[in-house]
Amino acid sequence: MRKYLLIPLLALSLLGCRSTPQDHNQSLAGTVAPDHFTTELDRYVAGDHSKPTRWWLERTVRFNQIGFDKPGVRQRIRNALERYGDVSPETRQLAKRFKQFSVGVLVIDGNVDDAKRLPGGQIRVLFYPADQYGSHPSSLYYSQGEQAVMVAGLDWPQSFFSAALLHELWHALCNKEGRPSATASNDSDLWIGEEVDSHTIEADVLNAATDGRYYRAIGIVINQGNFSSLNSIKTEVTAEQLWQLDEALGLRTVGREITSPLVAQHLFALGLILVKELPAKERREALIGYYRVITRD
Repeated sequence: MRKYLLIPLLALSLLGCRSTPQDHNQSLAGTVAPDHFTTELDRYVAGDHSKPTRWWLERTVRFNQIGFDKPGVRQRIRNALERYGDVSPETRQLAKRFKQFSVGVLVIDGNVDDAKRLPGGQIRVLFYPADQYGSHPSSLYYSQGEQAVMVAGLDWPQSFFSAALLHELWHALCNKEGRPSATASNDSDLWIGEEVDSHTIEADVLNAATDGRYYRAIGIVINQGNFSSLNSIKTEVTAEQLWQLDEALGLRTVGREITSPLVAQHLFALGLILVKELPAKERREALIGYYRVITRD
């Protein structure tokens, strides 16, 4: 499972989540002392970001009460794969591999999905209701145990839903293809490297969704900031800078359930752009090291 930061009023799911049968119920791994980053994050989530997000799936129901696809989630998944499937070599792999998928809802009796009505689905996307929120590690994550992408039944903004979904589908692809990173130790370069890849996919999709505004905004923040190195980002980033990135995405007023993975992505993307001019091998090594810095105590 991905590392987390425990922050007052917000459990920040830092840099995505992969849940395995063994670690699904582990405690959160990372904590942050009351320091600059904690102070700025508290300011960032205050106001609009402290409001709850509207759920289209509010409570757990029984099998015979399920009505599929109420908010058109199947089309939203299809839109994500079709619209952003050509953003990068990695998204092209995802669009090709997951053309067929099944959609389901977690219910009292387990889960129900439409796999039987759509034979050959390569991935399950299971939505969970608001009354189960506290029992899941993140609003959107890949579960190796369920072999499915698990999604909170929220009113997700399409751009961020698409980016976060493709992030988690990368974990699904790595797992289904038996890549070493899927089963490596979570402190290894292999495992962290998969996180670097998935967050890069997420950043690229967000940038494509905004016609380049996201990366331009990150460049402005970096040029105006005091980031002397990757390690300085967490100790120097401000709430105002994070709000600038929200504005670039048109996500200034999303609720607290979406804020957590959103700010985690901002933090990664700042590092991604800061080292973009490095040679590929050095850039990857730097981002693996950066991941360790921002997920440690």
